[in-house]
Amino acid sequence: MEGEPHVDPHRIGAWGTSFGGGIALHHTANDERIKVLAVQVASLASVLKGDLAAHARQRAIDAARGTIPSIPQGLDAYPRLAGTPHLARFLQYNAIEEAKMLRVPTLILDAGNEDLFDIRDNGGCAHEILRMAAAAPVDYRIIDGIDHYGIYFDGYEESSEAALAWFDRYL
Repeated sequence: MEGEPHVDPHRIGAWGTSFGGGIALHHTANDERIKVLAVQVASLASVLKGDLAAHARQRAIDAARGTIPSIPQGLDAYPRLAGTPHLARFLQYNAIEEAKMLRVPTLILDAGNEDLFDIRDNGGCAHEILRMAAAAPVDYRIIDGIDHYGIYFDGYEESSEAALAWFDRYL
């Protein structure tokens, strides 16, 4: 992206939603070109615990042995999630661990009625890590009255305006 003619390589930001919020955080923590981050309803902490973690390890073994496709489709359902989670890849995912590496202005938006995970373990935890580090500005907001997918509907205007204002301010 930085090679595109109308991109200022000193003014690159990342914006991600849900699992993409965790991916945006990961890349921001590991790529010095990204100067600002905004995430919304971000899934940051590992969801794999107990039996689900054991099941994910078995999925990784099965994929390595070729007994299931390397990118499985339709094998594992996750409540209210459209699509198929790639559980073997989830074994390698815990973006909250990388929050301590962030050194850029970071906006975190959560849904007041989040129904896929506990915001205290995700956006709330990342906010606390960043607030304590005090390495860059951080803002944490909860949008009342919406659930996880409400960020695309009833919370869309508020979340989009907040993110755009964050980028205007810090880029």
